[in-house]
Amino acid sequence: MPAAFQTPDYARTVIRASAPWFSSREVDERAELRKLQGEVILKNEKPHYHVVLDDAVVRRGVASPSVMADQFDALAKLVQSGRIILQVYPWEILPQLGLGGPFSLLSSIDAPEVLYAESLYLGQTTDDPGRVRQYGMLFSELQARARSPEATIELLMKKAEELR
Repeated sequence: MPAAFQTPDYARTVIRASAPWFSSREVDERAELRKLQGEVILKNEKPHYHVVLDDAVVRRGVASPSVMADQFDALAKLVQSGRIILQVYPWEILPQLGLGGPFSLLSSIDAPEVLYAESLYLGQTTDDPGRVRQYGMLFSELQARARSPEATIELLMKKAEELR
């Protein structure tokens, strides 16, 4: 789940589970930072944000049912607002593409395209045209095989209702 889309309760749960050595204060500070970063990213019409999430994000609960339901409601509202395009890649579609980890492709009219690929401990950024093109092709295939944004909204709302 991209940090910019996380509700504060969801963020606290993920941060606590990812770094159990953080104090409660550190968890709260990091969750607040995610919230503020999300507000900055999502407050304007740009950049455009297109996201494909794996079905595991929806199927595997990482927090209490009420926190997960609130997270899915918030995501559905964000997609309905038109601010982002979100698709969920179905569990049963093989091959499971994109298992190498999360990545972002950043495009601008007046700068080269940039790839940011994440791993557990760090992220790597490159503007190498060949590498950016490779990930662009991967993202296109992920989008083509994923649920439509409308079907994704239905899935999120159904899942939130099941959790209530």
